[in-house]
Order: sequence, then C-alpha cells, then structure tokens
Amino acid sequence: MATPEDVYVRIWEFQAQAGRESEFEKIYGPEGDWVQLFRQSKAFVRTEVYRDLETSGRYVTIDYFSSQAAFQAFLKEFREKYDTLDQLGETVCASEKRIGSFGTVDTADKVKSEAR
Repeated sequence: MATPEDVYVRIWEFQAQAGRESEFEKIYGPEGDWVQLFRQSKAFVRTEVYRDLETSGRYVTIDYFSSQAAFQAFLKEFREKYDTLDQLGETVCASEKRIGSFGTVDTADKVKSEAR
C-alpha cells in the first residue's frame, strides 16, 4: 500500500442532472462503477465522495492512487473501459470540472527536482 508521501490524488467537481442524483451516485459513489474499475488496478488506494450540503446535486470526488506513474499505467491498460464509463457518466452529469491532480508536498517537490 502507498505511504502518505507517495500518494497521487485526482479531484473532480460534478453537478448531477436534477432528479438523477441516485443514478450519479451509482456511477460515482464510494462503491460505484468508477471504484469498481479503479479496483482493477493494484495502484488504487481509495475514492472519497462528498455531497454538497448547500447545493443540491453538487459533488466532489477524490481518487487516490499510489503514484502518478501507476495511474498512467492504469489508464494505458484500461483506456477503453475508462472511456466507456466516462461516456456513461456524461448521461447523468450536468457538468464536470477537473480540479486537478495532486501529490503531497514532498512528492511534488521530488518530481520537480527530478525534472530539472
């Protein structure tokens, strides 16, 4: 399992279509279709899903992988399934926004220094 210093995190914000929140949660929820796909990767750590308490249908997901390289390897191996699931998700989302990809401060500093 990944240690805190080498975790890679991807954060997304979603607005589910009105009246389709339960369908959204089936796809994006903590035991949803995305998590089932991610679990096929040894690099997957966990997914956290948060529902906005003030804005109906607004969610944030945080996906944890052991490293950025491991996530890229997952994408390469499962690209077709990833794209198919992404298209399914578009049917229940009014909008989605990629907040970004993050590593811990120590990890991000290591990546920057290795790139120099």
